[in-house]
Amino acid sequence: MIRHPAAMLALVALSSLLLPPASATAGGRYYNSDSTIDTSHPDWMRWIPDHHSLAELSIPGTHDTMADNGGPSPETQGLSLRAQLDAGIRALDIRARHIADSFAIHHGSIFLGYFFGGDVLAVCQDFLNDNPTETIIMRLKNERPDDEQDNTRTFAETYEWYRSLYPNLFHQDTRARIPTLGEVRGKVVVLHDFTGGTAYGLHWELSPLLEIQDEFYVCCIWEIDAKWQHVADHLLLTNHPDPGDENDLYINFTSGAGGLFPSSVAGGECCTTTGVNEFFLDFLFAGPFVSLYPKTGVMMMDFPGAALIDGIIARNMPMAAQVADIASDFSTLANNMFYSTSGNVDSRTAQFKNFFVGLLPDHHWNVFASHTSGSTTWGYSYVHAQLHRRTDWVDGHSAVVFNSYTDTNSTPLITWRDFLQQQPLLVSVDGPTQASHFRSLLASQYPQRRWSTMARSTSAASDDDYDLRAVSGLPVVFRTDPLFFVFAWGSDPNQSPVADASGPYTGTVGEAMTLDGSASLDPDGRPLFYRWDTNGDGSWDTDWARTPTLTSALYLEPYTGSLRLQVTDGWASAVDTTAVTIVPEPGFAAALACGAGLLTRLRRERRRRTSSLAPERSLESASIR
Repeated sequence: MIRHPAAMLALVALSSLLLPPASATAGGRYYNSDSTIDTSHPDWMRWIPDHHSLAELSIPGTHDTMADNGGPSPETQGLSLRAQLDAGIRALDIRARHIADSFAIHHGSIFLGYFFGGDVLAVCQDFLNDNPTETIIMRLKNERPDDEQDNTRTFAETYEWYRSLYPNLFHQDTRARIPTLGEVRGKVVVLHDFTGGTAYGLHWELSPLLEIQDEFYVCCIWEIDAKWQHVADHLLLTNHPDPGDENDLYINFTSGAGGLFPSSVAGGECCTTTGVNEFFLDFLFAGPFVSLYPKTGVMMMDFPGAALIDGIIARNMPMAAQVADIASDFSTLANNMFYSTSGNVDSRTAQFKNFFVGLLPDHHWNVFASHTSGSTTWGYSYVHAQLHRRTDWVDGHSAVVFNSYTDTNSTPLITWRDFLQQQPLLVSVDGPTQASHFRSLLASQYPQRRWSTMARSTSAASDDDYDLRAVSGLPVVFRTDPLFFVFAWGSDPNQSPVADASGPYTGTVGEAMTLDGSASLDPDGRPLFYRWDTNGDGSWDTDWARTPTLTSALYLEPYTGSLRLQVTDGWASAVDTTAVTIVPEPGFAAALACGAGLLTRLRRERRRRTSSLAPERSLESASIR
């Protein structure tokens, strides 16, 4: 159902104006029917703090997850289940036929050769054992309720039997609620799509907390656009929900079939029709949409390519408290997203930079690119702020993307510009050596700055073969010589934040109190993350959070000591310690004294009674003897 039609029209108009045509070699990045894939994110959830609800995340998933065989009609995936999970897939669509008290995995009437226990649950358990920071959302559907055979129990009872075989695998919660990531790490969260049994949490069709788009029927190639429109509508709704639905879990199927095979809907037809996957990747990559649509919800896809998976995972990166945590995942996705660029070198550089500016606006992005494949007549040397990547050659183009700590350079421009112009040029060297030479000179003269350089031969190629887009606002000095053009720019280093835990604090046992770190600051103006050690024992009692305050009943017994606050701007951190005193609640001391007095009286009475009974016991003993 299309809601917010006016906004949807704006989305379509913006799409037509801003989305570039896909690169000629991008097919393997939005569509993949092979058994391998050029991406790997086995533990990408590790950098998302525990307190985030699953509804806040952007989660790549697969429709008819196990349908990797059977021919063009049932097949929806190229990768095996374990390969999907290793690539970054975290939402599964499992369809089971109940037969002989077991779950056989089907796509419609077609048995796929897999069973729920050894081929699904065992694989999930092995993956989560290897990657305990992750969770898996699993829709479990009774695929053939009218075609059950040779059963002695209900579908729900057989599901209970499987749960008993894997007692530590499932998230056990009978409440209808969206859990936080911290609650379900290392677990499978089942969205049950079958009747009977006890409450298992969220029901696929009946839960008011699930917002699902699954308009799957696509009769012909000219209806692929309409299918994409359903997907785009739901993306809009995911980011601009109706009142009261803000905390719901949004699930969006890009898959379709009917008159077309699933592969045609996903990948297009005969090189003339754009498939849903390509529409979706263009949406993920377009700079304006990255900031306007910060999350995707759960995306259930057929034949997702590497960049499609990466583009969804990337939407979660602003949640990471430490930049270093996302570095390895960033490198892979940056390379894959470059395959979505198109046009000449200037256009590709702009598209690439706009994507990262939209994704992580608090970083300061630099991109330079070349259209001289395999040539050493150009080169570069740079200092990054933990995120960087040199991409593959795509259509004869390659780019370097990296972030800087700041967008300022406190060294007077005239000072370092004149210094650069006066330095000798190396003779008979290539571009990379020349760039490294000038960066070393600048770093030696002005070590308090972070310098980057690019050099290219004056005879190598035209200006159309190179482009440089440094951090907005930073001056770039251009030095020309008979042999090389040299570009240089520098930025100030990161300044560490200052932690301020306020305090000292006083409170009462069992009563709520508020710890306030809002006086902490970052000299560079970056937003901070906060976490607390409430008893000063050296371990952190809360996960990273954007909120500077912590309010709860923190102390359940009297305490006199210290607490600590740690803040980070993503690169550097700082800690502040303050005193805290927690006193007993009113009347506790008197009750304790009263209790102690009562205990003393009881002990005296016991001794008195024991003493008075002693003669009787002696008599009884004598009589017995």
